[in-house]
Order: sequence, then structure tokens, then C-alpha cells
Amino acid sequence: MGEEPVDGGRDFRAPGSVRASLRAAVSEADGDLDQAEDRLEELLARWGERETLGSSAKRKLSSRIQIVQARCGTLRGRRAAALAALKSFDAPSGVNSREGAGRVELSEVEILFEQVERSKDFLQKIDREISRAVASIDRHRSYGKGVPLEKADALADLRRRRESLCRWYARSVAALEAYEAAEDQGALRSGPETRPAVGEGPGAPPAPAAPAVRPQGADSPERVLRTRYRKLVAEVEKAEPATHGARRPRTSETPVRNPRAREAVVLRSGGRCENPSCGGQPADVTDTGEAILDVDHVEDISAGGRDHPVNMVALCPNCHAVKTRGSTRETLRAVLRAVAEEAHRRAGEEAAALRA
Repeated sequence: MGEEPVDGGRDFRAPGSVRASLRAAVSEADGDLDQAEDRLEELLARWGERETLGSSAKRKLSSRIQIVQARCGTLRGRRAAALAALKSFDAPSGVNSREGAGRVELSEVEILFEQVERSKDFLQKIDREISRAVASIDRHRSYGKGVPLEKADALADLRRRRESLCRWYARSVAALEAYEAAEDQGALRSGPETRPAVGEGPGAPPAPAAPAVRPQGADSPERVLRTRYRKLVAEVEKAEPATHGARRPRTSETPVRNPRAREAVVLRSGGRCENPSCGGQPADVTDTGEAILDVDHVEDISAGGRDHPVNMVALCPNCHAVKTRGSTRETLRAVLRAVAEEAHRRAGEEAAALRA
């Protein structure tokens, strides 16, 4: 990749690909952010002329503005994370740690290992903040005060920060494993060591655990998965002539739903997923310009739940899937019940204030 040997003659080829990936992420975020900001500027200009629009068009325009604003915020966060990672990765290969009058120099592997450890600490910190936010929401529910929307928004922001950090942490771990695997296989040229080993000397990061040796024989996980995949594909192709285009008749009964209730929930949501812990809904919109949202009942109609906005929430496809078949669906259902009741109450108060 054209990388110069660093730290005692070792030739690290992986950093070039990691840097290139980070630079590409920054460039991609820049381009997407420019497009989103241009779109936001266009929508805000139209909002300045909203007096010429009907009430339905105003609501749609307001929803689009909120969606694009959220998209801009997400892209700014993604760009900042990529820039920070690139800056950290391009930092000089050394840590200001003193041992006598000398300086402990660290290789890029060790810097990357330190980055992984810092990411792990950040994840733990954010998890603690999320736990405190959830506990606060639960306390408000137990007091009968509903879920404060500002706390729900803060919790959603924490979830998004954690998701972004998890992606960076996963990339860091993958790069570190690539280094270790290459070193184990002799792909890295070893040279004379002129610095203390990792974990030696004050201030040095702890030594990384020895990488697990993956079996490469007939019982390796990779081989088992590939074999299983080929077997499944063969069975599919064998049965395909008999099943292609076939239809299985079935009879089902679905509850009657009032479309006005769904419309009310979409308007109430402002085009945003109402799950406080949403990790980020799709930035795209439907062909008609609406947010991609599913309106679902907190308590299913088939189980006796009301077909009424007080029992309904607008969810992005991911949150809808978690609420429907996720392992934490009952916990989420309890949160969404409080969210739906609070959002319905506030929407009713705002409507009453407008009529006054």
C-alpha cells in the first residue's frame, strides 16, 4: 500500500486501508451533508411562504423539514466521528509517557489498541447514562406524570451516540484483529525493538490479550457455515421447479381499523419515530414525501386494545420489528404505552389551546 515501515522496521500494511476508509467516510459524509443542507435551505425557503399553502401542505412541509433537520444532525455526527477517528489514527506514533528522560514510543498497533480501550470506556459511560435516563422515565411513569418528551429525546440521542460509537469500536477491533492475524502468520516483518514492550513502563496501555486461534480444519466455524449454506442452496434449487409460482390458499380475518386514527398519530408524531430509544429512522421518504413510519397499536386490537391514538404509536420499521418480534418487546411495549398516553394528552392540550 506504499506505507513506510514504522517503529523498528515493522512494515504495517493495514493502516493505509484504514486511513483510506476513514477519509472516504469523511468525504461521503461531506457530500451527503451538503445535499441535506441544500435540501433544508430549500424547504425553509418554502416555509417562509407557508401562508400561501393549505393546512395539509403545511403539515407535510413541517414534517419534511423535521426529517431533513434530523438527517443533517446525523450526518454532522457521522462526519465528526470519522474526522476524530482519522485525527487519532494520523496522530504521531507516540504517547507522552515518561520513563526517566526518555519517551515511550508506541507502534500503530498499540495506538489502535488504546483507541479500542477508550471506545470501550465510552460505551460503558453511555450505557450508564442510558440506564439513568430509563430509570428517570420509569419513575415519572410510576408517579403518573407520563414520560417527559425532553427526557425521551435525550434518551434517543444517547442511543444514537452509542450506535455510532459501536460502529467505530467494531471497526477498531476489526483493524486490530487484522494486525494480530497478519503478525501471527508472519506477514509483518520484524525488526529490532528499541522501545519497551506493551504494558511495560509507566503510562503504557495494557498488553492485548493473545488472539484466539481459529481452527482451520474440517470443524472450523467458517467451513461449517459454508458447507451448510451450499447444502441449503442445493435443496432450494432441487425443490424450485415444483414450488416456483405456486400459491397456497388461506383464509384470515383482520380487525377493522379506522384510517382517521392512523392519520392522527402520523400528524402527532411530526414525521419522527415515537420510540424514545430509536437508534435512527430511515432518512428516505415515501413516493408522496411522507416519513417512512408504521403506525402500530401498543396493545394489539386482537388482544382487546383500542383502535384509538391513545393506544397507537408511529414507529420506524426497525422499532416496529423490535416491538413485534424482538426479545425485549414487552419492555418496549411498557415504554410505548406511556409515550402514547403522554403524546395524546399533549396533543389534546395544544389543540384546546388553539381553540381558546
